[in-house]
Amino acid sequence: MKWFKRQGDRRAAIPAARLSVIYDTGGAGRVVGVFDDELRARAVVAANPAYYRVTVCELNAVTPAALDWAAPDVRARLSR
Repeated sequence: MKWFKRQGDRRAAIPAARLSVIYDTGGAGRVVGVFDDELRARAVVAANPAYYRVTVCELNAVTPAALDWAAPDVRARLSR
């Protein structure tokens, strides 16, 4: 369960949400779209598979592979 802050110090638990992020593989790697439905995201990518890719991630979480470059203490801090 992930936590996020709301108004004041109250916290609310939200279930982990899986999101499909489409990004452009040419140039800057910009985000093209974010979907809560992986099948829909893959259908969008199919329109231009030479330039678009999809990756699935969790809301409010750092993808572990994105931190491979970081020192262990930095990885631990960002993974919280």
